[in-house]
Amino acid sequence: MNNAEQKSNRICKVLLFYWIILVVWQNLRHSVSRSGIDLIIKVALILWLVIEFLWVDHTCSKKAFFIYSSFFTFMLLTFLFHESLTDFSTLLSYVYPLLLVFLTCVIGDSITINIYDLLFMCNGIIIVVAYTTIYALVFNTNQFITALTATSAYDSQLSSFFVNSHEYGMYLAGGIISCLIALKIKSQAMIREKILYWIALILFIPSLILTYSRTTLFGILCVYVVLIIFSKRNGIKRAMIIGGIIVGLLIIFNDTLRTYVFNIVLKENKLGAREDIYNIAFDYFRKGSLTEILFGRGIEASRAFSVAETTHTSVHNAYLQILLYYGVTGFAFLAVFYILQIVDTIKLLKRENFCGAMILAVQIMGLAVMFTNTAYIFFPSTDSYFLTLLVIIVPKYVKNAIKADVFYVDSGNEKLPDGMTT
Repeated sequence: MNNAEQKSNRICKVLLFYWIILVVWQNLRHSVSRSGIDLIIKVALILWLVIEFLWVDHTCSKKAFFIYSSFFTFMLLTFLFHESLTDFSTLLSYVYPLLLVFLTCVIGDSITINIYDLLFMCNGIIIVVAYTTIYALVFNTNQFITALTATSAYDSQLSSFFVNSHEYGMYLAGGIISCLIALKIKSQAMIREKILYWIALILFIPSLILTYSRTTLFGILCVYVVLIIFSKRNGIKRAMIIGGIIVGLLIIFNDTLRTYVFNIVLKENKLGAREDIYNIAFDYFRKGSLTEILFGRGIEASRAFSVAETTHTSVHNAYLQILLYYGVTGFAFLAVFYILQIVDTIKLLKRENFCGAMILAVQIMGLAVMFTNTAYIFFPSTDSYFLTLLVIIVPKYVKNAIKADVFYVDSGNEKLPDGMTT
């Protein structure tokens, strides 16, 4: 393995362990004082990430640097016009996106993830998500009992040791996607090498349903539909079709299950308080001056307004939140960036069908999740980082490997390990 491949391989592990450490800390900090330790851990992790990326060979394209320079200038001006240096949380909300975009999409623009790295990352995600699910089974058994016997989804959700069920649901979705990828990679392997992935799916899917996170469930449905439509015939696709038909028939012909799905899981398709929050937030955006509509009201002012009017610091919609924070210009940066990612993925479908279809699926899932969630790409929270890793960073580096013809290559050898397939 040459020096560049070693560094890329190391970055993959760093990106994964960054998230793992944050999740472990979320579990531990329930019983450990957070005074100062929380800040120290997060700053240390960010510095670690910076050092690791600076160690990578820099092959930044002029186009990437120019786009980033425009983004940096916009964020800097927005901060100077709207914010103060007294609130660390606000400062982090500006510095962190700039830093993560610079590391992953500018100086790390040409990093590759081959099939070995991808399987390693999938296994890591599956192990962590399995731990969170087993933890819920062992230490939060009452959550399962409450969720299974609930007459209302509200206050009955499964959340493990996380603050809310939506964050847990996102990790479960990542675990499900990781299982599907690993099963495809290992499609020619012996049953004993794949059985743990099927067990994990059996564990993750019901747990995801019991989070009652409609946003994440819709995101996984998007993954299902995109894979069915765009992926070629394979064992995973057949299993998904058969499973979908069975579930559909059970819901149609079983009154109890149909009532449970519609009234509890889907919450009768009611938005609850979110509809009011959306109306208040959009009205606040609409009544801004031309400058505020174009460049936002800033993070401090938007958060203060949200707390005063709704008691929430977020409006539970990434797109509306971006409009409030950064205005139409900030929203345009997000939209153009995401559209370019999807267009690039669509071009990949003919060259590498399953990877292209899976990447497209998780990107569409990302769009769906951000629609009614507090997590959005390139922001500091743990769930936002995981969303960014899942729908932006890993897909970008996998696509880099496919374009460079190194996705199926390790140390210059064409032979794949036993059980791996293209």
